[in-house]
Amino acid sequence: MDQSLATVDRSYQEYYRSKYDDCISKALCEPLHQTKAGNPKVPRYTVVAHWKLDWISSKNADEVMKAFRLCGLVPKENFNMDQSHAPLKAILRSAFNEQAWHASYKNWIN
Repeated sequence: MDQSLATVDRSYQEYYRSKYDDCISKALCEPLHQTKAGNPKVPRYTVVAHWKLDWISSKNADEVMKAFRLCGLVPKENFNMDQSHAPLKAILRSAFNEQAWHASYKNWIN
């Protein structure tokens, strides 16, 4: 693994682990955060999403872009619609008609 990717990954993992541990510790003490069987509930998606946003806000813009680039979340080159294949071009057009698109390409599935 690339050293810079490992550093970004480690930083996020440590942050996530800390937040997750806090959440589970709280759930062990508060019945509201437990299942009927008394087990801790896992954090909701929105909670985890906020953890990610908090982690991102703790970094500068260059670090965030580097992390996104290393993780493949941003393109390495600009998107060119002219180079896309026909079905994708049809979907991305502003006058996209889903029924017509499905009718045009249903033979690709059979």
